[in-house]
Amino acid sequence: MIPAPSTLAEAVALSQAGGNYAAGRTVLRPGAAPDDNLIDISRLPGLDGIDEAADGGSLRIGALVTLERLRRDPRVTARNPALVALLGLVAGLGVRTLATVGGNIGWGAGDLVPFLLAHDARLETSEGVLDADSLPAGALLVAVRLPPQPPMSFVEKAGYRAAFSPTLITVALCAEVLKRRVTSIRIAAGGGVTRPQRLGRAEAQLTGSALDGFDWQCLADTIEDELDTVSDALASAAHRRRVAARLITGRLVEELARGAA
Repeated sequence: MIPAPSTLAEAVALSQAGGNYAAGRTVLRPGAAPDDNLIDISRLPGLDGIDEAADGGSLRIGALVTLERLRRDPRVTARNPALVALLGLVAGLGVRTLATVGGNIGWGAGDLVPFLLAHDARLETSEGVLDADSLPAGALLVAVRLPPQPPMSFVEKAGYRAAFSPTLITVALCAEVLKRRVTSIRIAAGGGVTRPQRLGRAEAQLTGSALDGFDWQCLADTIEDELDTVSDALASAAHRRRVAARLITGRLVEELARGAA
């Protein structure tokens, strides 16, 4: 029988004894039995809400909120339309109806983490408040604190087909631009076999730069050189780097042409 703890403390204790958290169970280890060391956290209280955070501007999204519920929430649509667009590209409706925010983040290969990193989201966990890519093994995610997105914000997912596709690469960007000069920027990439990561060198290249006459090819080269990824049976690491560079630079140019700066 799969244990179903009723408190966070019980769930963490079971994890420390070798169990693995599960709720929607849309991702299980290949070859694992359905109940292989699982801890059913789907009934833990207080983890399924979407509420105003204490800071008055962010949303607090419970770890057990499903991806489809998050996609359809009107507050998310109003404050973070880029996230809504991304969620529409994650798996299919049947999976999104079961899959949870916590599962996508804890899995390590989910598409939410690059978005959360770029948008400076914070994770409330059993071990304190952490960065979006800092969830330790065994820690239980309680909620995500997501700030509203600024005027220049985007996320792009590249896959292998139009729908329900394994991720080639997901990139996200959040920036403040004043008089066509970048005052602050956060760029992240991840998804699939690529670990979630900030692209600090690319951020440094853009921060403080005037965008008129900017050398976009130089930025693309920096992204390709900086992105830490691997090859698998579907694509080479070099291909993933090229796609990430094209997505980021291409969307930046489009946003500027639309007058986002």
